[in-house]
Amino acid sequence: MRLKRVTHILLIVSIFYMTALLAGCSGGGEDFSSDYDIIEGQESYSNSRSGETSTGGGVEGGFLMWYGYYSNGDKVGLATSPDGVTWSKSPSNPVLSSAYMQSVVYDGSSYKMWYSYYSSGDKIGLATSPDGVTWSKSPSNPVLNSAYMPSVVYDGSSYKMWYSYYSSGDKIGLATSPDGVTWSKSPSNPVLNSAYMPSVVYDGSSYKMWYSYYSSGDKIGLATSPDGVTWSKSPSNPVLSSAYIPWVVFDGSIYKMWYGYYSSGDKIGLATSPDGVTWSKSPSNPVLSGAYWQSVIQQ
Repeated sequence: MRLKRVTHILLIVSIFYMTALLAGCSGGGEDFSSDYDIIEGQESYSNSRSGETSTGGGVEGGFLMWYGYYSNGDKVGLATSPDGVTWSKSPSNPVLSSAYMQSVVYDGSSYKMWYSYYSSGDKIGLATSPDGVTWSKSPSNPVLNSAYMPSVVYDGSSYKMWYSYYSSGDKIGLATSPDGVTWSKSPSNPVLNSAYMPSVVYDGSSYKMWYSYYSSGDKIGLATSPDGVTWSKSPSNPVLSSAYIPWVVFDGSIYKMWYGYYSSGDKIGLATSPDGVTWSKSPSNPVLSGAYWQSVIQQ
């Protein structure tokens, strides 16, 4: 199973880098490989890779998306949308370089981005911004080692991060932090096996995690937890097929998922659900092309 998934990922990566190389030769732009973060405009505090509500700067109403792409190195760009379907890229792109697979939180006063990078191993770094456009990397980086693909939830007083790592199979671990800089890995790790690329929502009473896995194709599964540590996979899995790298937002009544898929290039699709289990893909898909690796915040 691992060999099939690795072969699949290597094929995607090979296509991605060949495309980026050809684009570089022809003067092509940014839109090749994307990680993205989305914020929907409303009121309250915020989360990343989660459906918690949040207040924030940047755009009143609508969505903010931070996405990854490759152009002479890994970059993070910003796009805005009034509805989560139609997107406009920022003229300020890239907003961050040497970064990918990012997770953004608005904590009530500033934006925080945890991003993946590789330097003698998988690492997670932190960058901060007053507006979501101008970012400063933390001098404390890396803030977490042997970890990548973070999903961060801020509950108003502390941070929880679910992250991917590989140890005799794909695993998801948990780390906690009082400030987003100093992290402690849980002694209960791994909190989920045969899973990677998590997207976690706290709905006020329990945690929901959508994660990627490979089984005769790309699939997205659902797991639930009362505390973020002990997880139970849904008997309804997979909840979405021909899809990977979920990023979910919950607005109090509807779940929105932006997910990656491959069809003549990397695409991002949108799906909606009343319960987080039964999903309907948007007829407007793809909502973004030349992009994948996503995460979502609602503000």
